[in-house]
Amino acid sequence: MKLVKNEDYIIARCRLVKNGCWLWRLSVSKRPRGYGGGYGHVSYKGKQTSPHRMAYQIFVGEIPRGLDVHHICVNKACVNPFHLRLVTRKEHAFLDDIGAKRKAAHRRKAALYMQRKL
Repeated sequence: MKLVKNEDYIIARCRLVKNGCWLWRLSVSKRPRGYGGGYGHVSYKGKQTSPHRMAYQIFVGEIPRGLDVHHICVNKACVNPFHLRLVTRKEHAFLDDIGAKRKAAHRRKAALYMQRKL
């Protein structure tokens, strides 16, 4: 049996997209937004965790207790270590709120664009 490096394991299970995101292709939660929806899940070091947390630990280092891993790209399926950073829970809640507003604004602009095009 061939041993696979952890980095290769992650990259082989991602779809690379133009904006630089590495989108996790395996199991992703379908739960509604706010209840863990959109996050992947995987077993790592004998524990269930999110692929973005696993990627951070493999590519960057351990995650100190009390800190969260935030997606700078606002894409829950992204595991690119350059799109992840450590933040406190308070910062994470604030940044998630900003991200949700940014996504909503983008959707509104896209809808207006499509209406004009018709």
